[in-house]
Amino acid sequence: MRVYVHYEGEMEFTMAFTCEDNSKSTVKQLATNFREALKPRCSPELSEKDCHALVLCSENGAALPEADLVSACASDGEDLFARSHVDRLTAPNDVQSKKLRSAASTPSSSGACSKSAPSQSAGTDLAALEPYLEAAEEAYKNRSYARAKAIHTELLTVSPRLVQSLRRLGEIELSAGRPEAAVPFLRRAIATEPRHLATRLTLANALCAADEWADAISELEDALRLTADGSKAYKRVNVELGRALFKSGQQSKGGAILMAALKQDMEDPLTLRAYGEACIALGQTSDAMQIYLRLMVKQSSNKEICALLAKTFKLPGAIESLRSQLPFKAESASALAFIATTIKDHSAIDEAIELYKAVVALVPTSASYALNLVHTLEIPLRYAEALAAVRAFCEANAARQVGGVACGAVAALLPSDADIAAACRAHNAAARALSTAAASTTAAASATASAAAAEPP
Repeated sequence: MRVYVHYEGEMEFTMAFTCEDNSKSTVKQLATNFREALKPRCSPELSEKDCHALVLCSENGAALPEADLVSACASDGEDLFARSHVDRLTAPNDVQSKKLRSAASTPSSSGACSKSAPSQSAGTDLAALEPYLEAAEEAYKNRSYARAKAIHTELLTVSPRLVQSLRRLGEIELSAGRPEAAVPFLRRAIATEPRHLATRLTLANALCAADEWADAISELEDALRLTADGSKAYKRVNVELGRALFKSGQQSKGGAILMAALKQDMEDPLTLRAYGEACIALGQTSDAMQIYLRLMVKQSSNKEICALLAKTFKLPGAIESLRSQLPFKAESASALAFIATTIKDHSAIDEAIELYKAVVALVPTSASYALNLVHTLEIPLRYAEALAAVRAFCEANAARQVGGVACGAVAALLPSDADIAAACRAHNAAARALSTAAASTTAAASATASAAAAEPP
């Protein structure tokens, strides 16, 4: 996934940040990286001290919790903002808490609460809690997870068995990369509603994420016993059990379950995905490629499928495997470009560049394909290659004109590969010299400070 962090003032600056969807990068680490990138651009308008005080926020101005994972706080392609003054979303205040407790303890006009909802604490008026549950869900949908967590936590103080809050708190903790914190909430929710399948599956996912494989497998086996054999729910739990067994190290047993499920239904997306994950783990590039290309046809907007396709391209021989399944011809250029764009957005940058180069070679007249290649080369700072790609397009389309200016005339103005290489060497040498000088200055300043501190007063 990739997010864009912006600083907007008299001086504007944007940094693109790319990571795997399952990356453990936190908001705090992203903020530190951004401040370091912004620091050389500090000016009277933005002092270095102010730079260190910047906080990352979502588009609606809410500060992102520093301990949370970037992948839990932002979606692919989202814009984040670095600001010095933030309207933080906080937990309900004391007055709101008192209102909540008062409302929760007031008998409802219908006179029926605990009887109709045995999963809740006795004496709690569910109708009175409804506005708070709605506010928490609204915050959750807006990705204001800190506020959603605060409201649900407050709700549990007045209704400790409120399954909506227990379940949602477990989901929030799991999405924030804290599976160990998610497990107790989800266990309490299951104790209240033992047959709730979605909660059991979420608990199993949290246990897997916490490397508690035996408990995860036990939960899935319990869930299997609670579902009707042959039902869609049974098939789903069975596949999840196969995945958990395979990932826990019981590859033979888990693989057998997945293989049997695949034989029963060769078109089931969940089974195909799980079997593809096993292929990736075993380095079976061709099988994984076939599966995820197949799933992409039906679920091209599914981010998890896209991420797994990108992961497949990281395997040895991935491009050759793609060639065997999708001919590299002009009529396939649009499909190849779509695949390149998809895997680029999920961090398979080098592989995307290779695909874009093939696409440009197939259709050298396409400005769109050439621009995609250039912009992708810019991500890993391969500027020399990007400039060479621009020149190659202009030379291949020399007679083409934009606003009366021919591409050939532009190509004539661009430096040769040799000139570009020389300029890059000079730039790198200057950067190394600057870094060395800065390190020497820092060391000298530190030595001076140490000497001054050693002198008697």
